[in-house]
Amino acid sequence: MDKTINATVFSAEEFSPYEKTIYYLAISASLIKSYPIAIDDIGIISSLLKVDDTLLNKALDMYSGEALPFYVAFGKDIIEINDSSSADLFYGILQAVWIYKALNHLSLSTEKEAIIENYRCFNYCIDRFNMLNSFSSVFESVSQNLFSLEYSVFGNNTFSPAELLKTIETILLCEVDEAKNVLTNESDYIYNCLPILYRSFEFEIKTRVHTVYLILSTQIIKHSIFFNGTIKQIANEMYEHLLGMLQNAWLIAAQVELLPMQYSDIPEKRTRKDRTTRIQLLYGYPNYDSYCIRLDLKHKGQGFVHYNNKS
Repeated sequence: MDKTINATVFSAEEFSPYEKTIYYLAISASLIKSYPIAIDDIGIISSLLKVDDTLLNKALDMYSGEALPFYVAFGKDIIEINDSSSADLFYGILQAVWIYKALNHLSLSTEKEAIIENYRCFNYCIDRFNMLNSFSSVFESVSQNLFSLEYSVFGNNTFSPAELLKTIETILLCEVDEAKNVLTNESDYIYNCLPILYRSFEFEIKTRVHTVYLILSTQIIKHSIFFNGTIKQIANEMYEHLLGMLQNAWLIAAQVELLPMQYSDIPEKRTRKDRTTRIQLLYGYPNYDSYCIRLDLKHKGQGFVHYNNKS
């Protein structure tokens, strides 16, 4: 006798594998609700991920305490959710969004209140970054049933922000002129160095977040239950390749070719003018070594999808 499945209808609309993946992660997050998420943050996340904000909000409130497994209907598809493990990937995205949002409010002012707010901002971002790094590495460790530092994008000894924070703490210990609310021992050194210090810290945080976010994106696709095997295999190979190259690295810039590749010629005749380079990443390390990696489709001299990595 067949058992009837009572599924909660998410939407009668048919979604792409990508959209279902994102909503699935959000529904998984609704099982534990580890972080309260403001409405404006949902708007930022939906804009970043190119999904509907109303549906994303619905997904985050989907679970209301039913016994597991929990069944959700995406159009004609009924999906079984047994646990909240996929929530780590969504909460990783959330940490990155919060860091980017906080850094957007960074001030270059030398007034004491601005220095205090920036100091709080940097501490907040460090905490969020550590969580982002942990969500990525722990999720992969659990999925592989192997807890290893190999899955950590950044190791324990590769980011030491304490010295920068101590510099700000030292400045805060200076006497303050209450009338002007600026540092009484203000000098060209303080005026010139504080904005540089702020920007240096912003660079240290943001470029590391870029790196983990890129790795996290490949994890989301390779672990998705909605993409076909070929797409997941490509994502898995990208994860392994990028993690090997970008571990402990700053991702400084990314360029994506939005125009379609020219298919007028067979692969053996295609050149760079045919837009075979789809993604370029500029990355570097604390020792100031820098590299550019390109993801190319098939072209003259290379009969397969490949990477080009140059210093």
